[in-house]
Amino acid sequence: MEGTVDNVDEAGQREREQALFVVPRDAIDQATSAAQWKSVAAFHRINTLACIKSAEHGWLGACFSACEIMTTLTAIAEGHMVLNESCPATSPLHIVMSKGHAAAIQYACEYSCGRITAERLLRYKDGPEGLEAHADLLMDTGSLGQCLSTTAGMAAATGERYAVVLGDGELQEGQVFEALQTIYTRKATNITIIVDLNKFQSDNLISDIKPIANLELVFRGFGFEVERVDGHDADALASALRKLEGKLGVVLADTTKAGGTKLVGPSPHPETKLQWHPWHTKVPDWELYVQMVEEQLAVVEAVSVGAFGASAAWAQHRAEKLQEQTCRALPNGLRPSHGSLVGTGKAFGKHLVSLLETREDLVLLDGDLATSCGINGAVGHERFYEMGVAEQDMVSFAAGLSLAGKRPVVNTYSNFLKRAFENVSIALAEGAKLVLAGTYSGLCYHTDGKSHQSLCDMSTFSGLPGLAVSDPVSPAHAVAVADWALSESTDVSVYVRLRRTPEPAAQLLDDAVALFHAGTYPIVAPIVVLPEAPLAGAPLLLCAGTVPFKLAVDCTKSEAAFAGSPIVVASVINVAVDAVAWRRAVAGHTQVVTIEDDFGALRAFVLDLLQQLGMDGVRVVSCTVDKVGPSWRTLPPCLTHFGFSPAHIAQLLQNKDN
Repeated sequence: MEGTVDNVDEAGQREREQALFVVPRDAIDQATSAAQWKSVAAFHRINTLACIKSAEHGWLGACFSACEIMTTLTAIAEGHMVLNESCPATSPLHIVMSKGHAAAIQYACEYSCGRITAERLLRYKDGPEGLEAHADLLMDTGSLGQCLSTTAGMAAATGERYAVVLGDGELQEGQVFEALQTIYTRKATNITIIVDLNKFQSDNLISDIKPIANLELVFRGFGFEVERVDGHDADALASALRKLEGKLGVVLADTTKAGGTKLVGPSPHPETKLQWHPWHTKVPDWELYVQMVEEQLAVVEAVSVGAFGASAAWAQHRAEKLQEQTCRALPNGLRPSHGSLVGTGKAFGKHLVSLLETREDLVLLDGDLATSCGINGAVGHERFYEMGVAEQDMVSFAAGLSLAGKRPVVNTYSNFLKRAFENVSIALAEGAKLVLAGTYSGLCYHTDGKSHQSLCDMSTFSGLPGLAVSDPVSPAHAVAVADWALSESTDVSVYVRLRRTPEPAAQLLDDAVALFHAGTYPIVAPIVVLPEAPLAGAPLLLCAGTVPFKLAVDCTKSEAAFAGSPIVVASVINVAVDAVAWRRAVAGHTQVVTIEDDFGALRAFVLDLLQQLGMDGVRVVSCTVDKVGPSWRTLPPCLTHFGFSPAHIAQLLQNKDN
């Protein structure tokens, strides 16, 4: 394995924030007063860029495509643009950014209105005091397709005006069309919908994923008036909104992903060869950051010499805080680089791709996340189905494949897969045999907060009879679980919880995992990692998944209470297990400490298991999560927030009330 790079600590993060340039608010006010919307949009792009760069994580492409849309809506909401001179608005306009990836542009607009400070703008994804990954100003805007329904409820309750910005890829979620029917039936003319038509969803073109042939006709069919305009022209947007005031209306805004800059753009994907937009998630390095700021300032300079004072402010900032040697010294990332080591999600996905060549019954389904799920190598294969952002449809489609004799594997983020819980339940009831791969799960997906950080998926899916649940620890473990889940002898469906983040400590498990591959040890038996010096009576540490395993290892190294403790890994739960092997693993221990980044699925499994084994006198102490949390730039403070530390687990053990 190649070497790793440590997380950037808090002091280092504050130093980086000081190097970022935020356009002074008085410059924005001058441009706004002069009705120079092109200049205001350029300023918003600069500040959006600073927001994203502060976290070294974000969605530049989605933000830049929506820049003029948000600039126009903000100007209307603040009274700088009046839609109807003869009939001024009698209620405020609330802006809902349903395409949550564009949160940073909404934060930039909030800064320009004076509702957040420059300092707070640069605290994106920075824990409880920072700005959330997906703009939860009125509601959470993470998992796509839900905000239009929520807005309809708010509009019904308040009678006030709402503008909802949807993404064109988001229209693949069926709930959007349920909400359209609700809005039409209620004649909710206080809601205006703007669709950002940037033609891309995540990385790929919508036309390559799941297109709608005639979007205007679809919205008109639902009873809405439609205006189609250039989404990078603020005046055209305002004119369209003016025409739709007081009506059931939709503005289709044609935009460009990462629009407004000539410095970044799409290219053919190196693996799939499809047109691909790396700037969906890519963040500029410091050199490109400087170029992009100066490009936007040039846009304003063309309108007003001196860019309303912003050019002078930038020159002073560069001289004091961002000289060339500073750019070279500052890191272009905050999280560790683990070299060639991958997380369990990528390992699982790549193994699935390799199996396509030998398993003619195997079918892979994807929810517009092939890159994240490690299955890009399957794109274009005859047994690869790209289902788009439509989890319920994908699971039921997979059930149909299974009932027709195929072995489907559903791939998406674990938090999104929960949307299809009822579809999974029905699939099991009708005898379908599925493998559900939910990646980017657990605490290690710390960057995107409560809407994406899946912390209850094991508890959710382990409530379904006939669905085994697994949370592999290492890449090799994930491969072993995949082989077991797809084996002809496995007579249940399987939910596999997978991780984005690699963990070097997980390799400690690989010698034991080799026994699974050799066929000499059943996967329904526990994996026992013995300490160098076993100590009789030491608590047994029982875990599942990468982050809990790493914490168990740290406990044995740093806490006297766990000196000599064995670590036991549950490869699979919610299925008939190897009772003999489990009895052998627990025998001689009076205390078991369960560690899981879930709401308690592993604890429930252990309590039930001990009762079955007649060992319910064993004390069970549990470290679980019991809440959702904010977005974090790095993993260590996230773990601290949730009490995932050796010291905290030692305290739990000492607390006799547990």
